[in-house]
Amino acid sequence: MADVSSWQPESDSWFRKLADVGVKAVVVKLTEGTTYRNPKAAAQLAAGRRMGMQVHGYHYAHYHNSADAVAEGRFFGTTAKALGLSTESVMAADVEDPGLSGELTGVTNVFLQTVKAIGYPHTDLYTMASWLTARRFDRVALIPKNLWLAS
Repeated sequence: MADVSSWQPESDSWFRKLADVGVKAVVVKLTEGTTYRNPKAAAQLAAGRRMGMQVHGYHYAHYHNSADAVAEGRFFGTTAKALGLSTESVMAADVEDPGLSGELTGVTNVFLQTVKAIGYPHTDLYTMASWLTARRFDRVALIPKNLWLAS
């Protein structure tokens, strides 16, 4: 799987190179906070599909409380729907912003529950391993059981 954001190209040739080295799926950054939409997301998702890859989405989180988490979850979910992302796609919360403080399980669960309510039942968490060892998340209480860890 490859992580794709606006820093990467949206060209078929770039996605073909990924496929040629065995990449079977891409997770594309769709949104950040409540205002940023990846301007390349539609083209990146389309290129991934043309190369026969599974396509998924992620959101870079800025939420500090439940109200923020709901607003960001709605923004992410409605953007994914507008981009035609399948309800079988995995929708990940990218929770690693240095501005986030404290324990993040509750607000992350609120975010993911909001995404699920919009129609995306498959959710995941992307974070740093150090945030798990620092107990920023309660693994037992966290909704997603599959974690995608930054190295």
